[in-house]
Amino acid sequence: MSLRNRLSILVGLVLVPPIGLLTYDTIETRDRERQALHVQAQNQAQLIAGQLEAIVQGAGRLSWALSQQARILRAEPERCASLMRAIVNDLPLYRAAFVTDRAGRVTCSWPRAEGVNLGDRDYVSDALRQSEMVVGKMVARGRVTGASALPMARRYMTPDSELEPAGIVGLGLDLDLLGRSFRDRYDWTNRYLSILDRDGAIIIRVPGTEAVGRKVPPAALARATGSAGSFEASDVFGRPAIIGYAKTEAGLLISVGYDSAAALAQINQTTWRNMLLMAFVMLLAITAAWFAGERLVRRPVTRMVEAAQRHHAGERQVRFPELKSGTELDALSRALNRMADAEAQLLAQREILMRELQHRVMNSLQLLASFLHLQARSADPATREQLALARQRIISMSTIFRHLYRADLASTVEFGAFLEAFCQDTARAYLGESSPRLEIAADKLEVPLEQALSLALMAHELITNAIKHAFAPGAPGRIRVAFKAGPEGSSELVVSDNGKGMPEGFDAGRSKSLGMVLVQRLTQSLNGELRINSGAAGTEVTIALPRRPPQPPSGPAHNAD
Repeated sequence: MSLRNRLSILVGLVLVPPIGLLTYDTIETRDRERQALHVQAQNQAQLIAGQLEAIVQGAGRLSWALSQQARILRAEPERCASLMRAIVNDLPLYRAAFVTDRAGRVTCSWPRAEGVNLGDRDYVSDALRQSEMVVGKMVARGRVTGASALPMARRYMTPDSELEPAGIVGLGLDLDLLGRSFRDRYDWTNRYLSILDRDGAIIIRVPGTEAVGRKVPPAALARATGSAGSFEASDVFGRPAIIGYAKTEAGLLISVGYDSAAALAQINQTTWRNMLLMAFVMLLAITAAWFAGERLVRRPVTRMVEAAQRHHAGERQVRFPELKSGTELDALSRALNRMADAEAQLLAQREILMRELQHRVMNSLQLLASFLHLQARSADPATREQLALARQRIISMSTIFRHLYRADLASTVEFGAFLEAFCQDTARAYLGESSPRLEIAADKLEVPLEQALSLALMAHELITNAIKHAFAPGAPGRIRVAFKAGPEGSSELVVSDNGKGMPEGFDAGRSKSLGMVLVQRLTQSLNGELRINSGAAGTEVTIALPRRPPQPPSGPAHNAD
């Protein structure tokens, strides 16, 4: 991973904690706002439930007072009707007031509806069975009023019928007036009021009346457990809402619902704005880190890496860049320059020592060759021949050594050029005008120094062997030396001639020739294969070397991007 990417990731990780805290705070604020809406909805529902309870209790006291006027209610119809009219006119909260007999037939009322039978109404039969006032279910179109009302009724007794009620006294609560009073009293922006009768039907809806008369599903009613509380659900129109509720003793259910989407719109907008702002800040910070990393980190590091690669490739004069003073990268660059200077001094000292060592080795080889030459003068012919062969090999080793260490002190050598130069020296040393000509064809290939030395020694032995044994003295001919580079570092050294060929039955493995033994041993040391093909057309010796094992990388791979 590049330094610039690492820096960007680091900046992103640094921003994670504050952004996480801000996100947590935003979510917490939203949750607190939601909980506050739950509390507000429940409190307002309880407030309206208390007001409605007061209205019902007032109706209860009025109905009890009327029930004590049994003689007027039963024996004086006109006076009873006048009393009902006074109630409706003086108390606008009531749309109707009426009295029925035991069968539920109206005996006096206002508006006038004598003779109308209400015996099928649940609240009539319920009121006749108990002594307390009964609040009925909403009547969409009353038989007395002709309009919607919430009936409330209480039975009354007469002196001559103390065991059985004589009838009921009823009041019809004006739901439209009650709804308008709640609408005008409170602000209903993004919220609504629903009052349900004991049957689960909506009798008052603020604002709007389109849901009046609609029954709330039992599943929704089942969530309103206890006398008060709140929950989240869909309203009768399917919109998500936070609903607070409260119940009255008369069985009425008051609910105040907050439109979740509208009520939380501001906090949701703030949440999204904060989220976008946080994303923008993170993107801006990462972008800034990206470009700053390019200028302040990647470019200086890339320059240092390029300098290090050039230095590794052999450009010892390369200097690491001078960066902004006082920075860690500048300190690193200066340290690398000091290290490069120290390395250059060590290499210079090493080169001086190696040159001196080379000089001493070559002098020693030449001195040894001179001793052998002097020794051969006083030796018998057989010994003189062996000493001459030994002297030739020492001279060839001196020549190889001179070529290998002429240029520098590298651990590898380009063997094609080296072989060509070495063979030309050999040709000048051993071949005259009437001798066979030497042809050289060598591919370019970097080989280790030890392998180059072994190959050169084998080439020298095979060339001198061909010069001595393949041709008659003074006869023309051709000796060809080829070096072929194969795939994956494999190679072949081929020395061929068009001479008379090997003796019949020649076996290299049993040969007593020191040169062939040397070639065999060196081939084995390189894990190579020696192949000899000889006939009337001449001899061809092939030394096939396998591919070299993969070398460890000379330096670490660098990636500053």
